[in-house]
Amino acid sequence: MLRFVLLMLFALHSLSVAAAPLDEWVKIGDDYNRDISGLVMLGETAEGPVMLVAHDNKYEDEDRIARVTIRGDSVEYQPFSWPEGVKKPVDIEAMTFAPDRHGLYITTSRGDAAWIAVDYVKKAVTEVKRFVLEVPEVQRPQIEGLQVVELGGKTWIVWGHRGSDGHPAILHWGSFDEKTLTVTPISSTYLHVPWPTISEVRHLSDLHITLDGTLYISSASEASNDGPFDGALYKAGKFTALDDNLRFQVTPLKEALKRFPGRKVEGFDRTKEGIYFLGTDDENLGSFVIRAE
Repeated sequence: MLRFVLLMLFALHSLSVAAAPLDEWVKIGDDYNRDISGLVMLGETAEGPVMLVAHDNKYEDEDRIARVTIRGDSVEYQPFSWPEGVKKPVDIEAMTFAPDRHGLYITTSRGDAAWIAVDYVKKAVTEVKRFVLEVPEVQRPQIEGLQVVELGGKTWIVWGHRGSDGHPAILHWGSFDEKTLTVTPISSTYLHVPWPTISEVRHLSDLHITLDGTLYISSASEASNDGPFDGALYKAGKFTALDDNLRFQVTPLKEALKRFPGRKVEGFDRTKEGIYFLGTDDENLGSFVIRAE
């Protein structure tokens, strides 16, 4: 069964990018229960895109991960069950595939992280292995970005503290042993975006690293749970692996690649073709997704 599930996943990823339109925001949910805090693409079909989304919900009866399929104006939402007897994580803020794609990594805002196995046929999380991301700063941790990546033949982990109005985001990286789920921090740097400028800015609300090590980040702001909101995408720099070290060169964050006025972007993924899929956490106003080139 596991092999069938994995083949099904790989088949989705092998599909060529379709022409199905998603050039306007499509609503996924009407309130905070379906707000999107993390997003990974499964693929695009002739009918439309298929993705996994994470929710920053906090109560046991609320969904954490769901598969979303968009067919024109129709949205199919399929929540995934959690293993019986395993406590659900509180406030998931980031989600990424493992490099071998045989599972997902998730983390909460406080740095509680886990590798999880997902059964796409049963629509269920079937296994959870927890670990912790250290946040070596005095501020209250608010981790909103995470990726495990292979560069230079080794496995690394990158995670980001979101920052706030008066404080920049803090990008952390380290070496990572996927077998023992052991993180060895290497270094960190600050990131400060010029936009959005509405109060309650998250300078980093999600991150994505390409196969060549290029880092993209999303940023967002919310004046209140009813808005106004703003979101943006930035190219933030590049990671380079050298022996046992991972180096990062910052790209000056002077201008956003894309701006999304009125939307609090908290999750995004980027395809090999350079196409972005973005999800919002618009609090009381619900959640939306869009495809952008």
